[in-house]
Amino acid sequence: LQRVLAARGMERLTNESVGDWLERLDLNKSEKETVADQYRRVRYGEETLSSEEQNRYEQSVKTLIQQVKKKKKK
Repeated sequence: LQRVLAARGMERLTNESVGDWLERLDLNKSEKETVADQYRRVRYGEETLSSEEQNRYEQSVKTLIQQVKKKKKK
């Protein structure tokens, strides 16, 4: 996600958390929250996602990428 968005001018700043980065982007709020929450749980909480949570995370990432690609075409 980070690589795809950066290639489209939506890079994450070095001082930004994933949550702060996603929050400033004009994308679907629900999908951004899912990605940020799941990321924090795994990265900092050392948790493991269930298969359902993993599927939701992956779908949210795909949805955000699709939104960005559509915005750039307009």
